[in-house]
Amino acid sequence: MRRKNTFIAATLITYFVLFSTVHCEPVTGMPTSHIKKAGNEHILFYENFEASTNQMDEDACCDHSVQRVSTHARSGTYSMRFEQRCEDPLMHNGRRAELVKGGLLSPMLSERWYGLSIFLPLNWVNDDGNGGWIVFAQWHGSPDLSSGDMWRSPPLALEISTNKWIIDYRYDPNFITTHNPSGHYAWTGSMTEDKGKWTDWVFHVRWDYSETGFLEVWKNGVQVADYHGPIGYNDVKGPYFKMGIYRGGANSICPRVVYHDELRMGDENSGFAAVSPTTIPNKPTGLNVQKR
Repeated sequence: MRRKNTFIAATLITYFVLFSTVHCEPVTGMPTSHIKKAGNEHILFYENFEASTNQMDEDACCDHSVQRVSTHARSGTYSMRFEQRCEDPLMHNGRRAELVKGGLLSPMLSERWYGLSIFLPLNWVNDDGNGGWIVFAQWHGSPDLSSGDMWRSPPLALEISTNKWIIDYRYDPNFITTHNPSGHYAWTGSMTEDKGKWTDWVFHVRWDYSETGFLEVWKNGVQVADYHGPIGYNDVKGPYFKMGIYRGGANSICPRVVYHDELRMGDENSGFAAVSPTTIPNKPTGLNVQKR
C-alpha cells in the first residue's frame, strides 16, 4: 500500500489559566519534557496531575471545563476534573472539555501501551437512549489535509451511550480518506456498577490499517477485548491522545462531570504492569477473540 509522503503542519492551541485554590485549580502551563515512570525506560509519557502544572493542552471553553482537584484521586492527592455544561459554547464544532497530548504521536505500524483511570460520579444519570454519546478517551487521527484527506471520527475511542461502555474502532487503508468510515464495536459492557468508583483501563494497540493490526483492552485487570484486524488510518502521522468529555448526538443531560487520573503511555517494549493503575491482571473469563 502506497504511503502518503506529504506532511501537514499541525497546530494545537495551548490554554494558560491561572489556578485559584488548592482544592480546585484550572490547568496551567506545559513542561517541554516527558515525565517517565521511575524505573521503566519504556514509558513514553506519565501524568498523575500531582504537580501544579501538567503536560497536556486544553481543548475546552471555560474555567470550569478542566480543573485539577483534590476531591478525588486514583493515587496520590490530585486528579483532573472535567465538566461540560449545556450552555458551554462549541469547541471545534463539538461540545467538549478535554486535555490533548498532541506532541506525542503513535506512529502508524507501531505498537503502543496505554493506561488510565476514570471516575464516574455516583449520581451519574444515564442518557435517555435517543442516540446520545460521551467520549471519555480517544485516539484522534492526523489527517493529511493538504493531500485531500478529511477530518474523521477517531480510530479508537472509549465512550458511554445509554448505560453501556463502548470501545469503538475504525480504519481505512486508502491513502486518501474521502468519507467517515463506519465504527465497529470491539466490546460493550454495562457501566451501572462502575458509578462512584475508579475504573482502570489498559489498551494495547498495533496501529495498522492492514490485517496485522490488533487491539487488546483490560478493564479493572480483566481482559474484555481481543480484536485482530485493521485499526487506524493511512496517515503520514499517527494518532494523538485526548481525554475528558466530548459529547454528541441527542445528549441533553447537564452538567456532565468525570475525573481522570494516572495516564501512562508505553512503547512496544512496555507492558500491562508498566502502564496499568491495576497492579496484577486477572485472567479473562469467557473472552472471545474478535476478527474483522
